[in-house]
Amino acid sequence: MSSKYLNQEDLDQKNVNPNYAAWIDDDNTLILWLQSIISDAVIPYVVGADSSRDLCLNIDSRFARTSTAHSIQLRTKLQSLKLGSRTITQFLGEIKKLSDQLSTAGSPVSDDELIVLILNGIGTDYAFSTSIHVRNPPVSFDELHNLLLSEEIIVNERSKNLVTRQTTKFFKLSNLNRHS
Repeated sequence: MSSKYLNQEDLDQKNVNPNYAAWIDDDNTLILWLQSIISDAVIPYVVGADSSRDLCLNIDSRFARTSTAHSIQLRTKLQSLKLGSRTITQFLGEIKKLSDQLSTAGSPVSDDELIVLILNGIGTDYAFSTSIHVRNPPVSFDELHNLLLSEEIIVNERSKNLVTRQTTKFFKLSNLNRHS
């Protein structure tokens, strides 16, 4: 930013710095350009800015609070995420997406925190989670992803076998009851 007056004498005589007028023109051009790329929803927050710096400070102060609220919302969603009926790939994809969004919002999630969130979200079907908690050195996100994919195969097979055994038992009981 150029000073409007170069010294006290110019101020007393009202001699404006020739660079100041050029700076004002450039700054006004910058304000117009910034306003042209800002969404209509944001324009009310920047109208009346005296300089491009003021415009940027208005945007920053407006969205810093929103960013904090958004980070809290994302972190809460991440902490409450459960595997449920999703596959491991879908579950970890959702965790990774939320983690990336938090990083973008300026609130990154550490690998250790991610591992804890994943292990809390997968439930008791994945029996090896206790050994992962105490492993030294800690498991990385990529390692855990691979381990969970392998474990998912075992869990699905166990579930199929359980359904098959229950179905067989049901039919045996049904046949016994019919013949009695």
